[in-house]
Amino acid sequence: MNTAPPPVESHPVMEPTKEQRTDRHLRFFARNWLHIAAFAWDCHGKKGKGTVLICEEDIPHNPADMLGSFRMRYLSPTATNNPSLEGVLSEKEQGLLRDCDPRKQVFVSVLRGEHVRSYVFDGGLPPPEAWQMKQAEQN
Repeated sequence: MNTAPPPVESHPVMEPTKEQRTDRHLRFFARNWLHIAAFAWDCHGKKGKGTVLICEEDIPHNPADMLGSFRMRYLSPTATNNPSLEGVLSEKEQGLLRDCDPRKQVFVSVLRGEHVRSYVFDGGLPPPEAWQMKQAEQN
């Protein structure tokens, strides 16, 4: 008599579409705008214009889990001892970064494996004000 459970059918995991991935990124930026904008403004003041780099693996799939701690790095082509953005950002993305107004928007790049997807994001509250709010929270 065989008492082993019947085999479980496995279904292939569907990779999200580009639109689904973009939607998830934008919702994540919106939920975490204060944190992202304050970090970007602080780094901009120290290193100049650059991009906030977030690993896609740190962005949860469930919208309810989207608020929380996650790792961020800041890459700036003008900072000393900083890796070049060449090879990280496409020429088009580098142009968008040049045109981005850090007083109003944040240039965010999401790293997925070896690929980067970049956004110019405006979460409503200007980054300098977000930075001031985060400073007030810490004091």
